[in-house]
Amino acid sequence: MRIVVAVLIAFFMSCASAQNFGSFVGSVVAKWNPDGKTMTLVRPFAYIDPSGSRWEAPKGAIIDGASIPKFAWSIIGGPLEGKYRDSSVIHDVACNQKLRSWKDVHQAFYTGMLASGVSIVKAKIMYAAVYHFGPRWPTKRTIHQVTNQISENKSCVNMDIDNPICITIPKTSQPMEAVINIDIPPPIQKLSHEKFYQLQKEIEDNESGDSPISLEQIREYK
Repeated sequence: MRIVVAVLIAFFMSCASAQNFGSFVGSVVAKWNPDGKTMTLVRPFAYIDPSGSRWEAPKGAIIDGASIPKFAWSIIGGPLEGKYRDSSVIHDVACNQKLRSWKDVHQAFYTGMLASGVSIVKAKIMYAAVYHFGPRWPTKRTIHQVTNQISENKSCVNMDIDNPICITIPKTSQPMEAVINIDIPPPIQKLSHEKFYQLQKEIEDNESGDSPISLEQIREYK
């Protein structure tokens, strides 16, 4: 009886753990294009991440695995093969659309891999690859500035860059609201391939120990 209870507890714990990684909706169905390099989705496909956000890969989307750095393909055997495929498709489409921040897109790639059954060691290594060497694009930021000062008013914003972006609001004697949309450039990628392989080894060596490498440590690795 005790053995049965233990098995049931382990089963439900594993199910709960898997649910934390999100889930995919449908299956990847695609056809090769005449160029022999890209594929077109013939059915819609989606991923629901752990927060409940839905990542769509619509019918007609073109995928090629290019959002995954090519030097990292040797680790997985190809981004459109095996357990990585579903997450790679979502990642490809999101990188092409650029509707969300590049950081959120790479995070979804990581949790999607875990949802597909990729080991946590491999998922962390691939997350490190796309975070440090994958696509990046500007982050949109809206500034709402209200001023009634007679002198000029300067508004600054700092997001992932060393130097803040400052915008001067024209001088006025009347209250005024300025809505300014700016693109914050992504940070410069500084990690070398040699450092990446060092990080890969640290992930592999520490995952089964008392201090596994966290995603934050992967992001801050230098």
